[in-house]
Parts: sequence; structure tokens; C-alpha cells
Amino acid sequence: MFATGKENKKISVYPNPGQTVFTVNTNSLSKEITIVDVVGKNKLSLKPSDTIVNMDLSNLENGIYYVKVRKGSEVEILKIVKQE
Repeated sequence: MFATGKENKKISVYPNPGQTVFTVNTNSLSKEITIVDVVGKNKLSLKPSDTIVNMDLSNLENGIYYVKVRKGSEVEILKIVKQE
């Protein structure tokens, strides 16, 4: 299952747009959080141990990215904008 835009109420990412550190709140423990660029290339991936995770994206260029949160067989996707 994919959820995007208005359909996605289970996870949040802030600030958005942001500069370096984005906070991902998944509301329940997820298996994996991945940052993907617009062409689908994985840029950062982690297996969180908490429901709130700070992700440092300072090494990524400014642009649009997607936060993919995998919880079991469900995948939720949110768009983020990194700008300085």
C-alpha cells in the first residue's frame, strides 16, 4: 500500500521545507526509513529504534526527496524539500 499527500496521516516530517535536520514522526515503530531522490536512488536508510527520528541531510544537495517509511508490508511516502 502506498500513501501520498493528503491520504498520509500516520507519519509526519518537519520542518518541511527544511535545511539540514528533518524530524520523522512515525507514531509507531517502523522497520525502515529511507530517503530517496526524485529518480528513485536511495540516499540514506536506517532502521529506527524509536518512533521519532532526527535525520541529518546536510550531506545532500538542495532539492526534492521522498521519505519512505516501511511498517511491515505497508509503505508510506512523504515528499520533503531540502533548501538552504
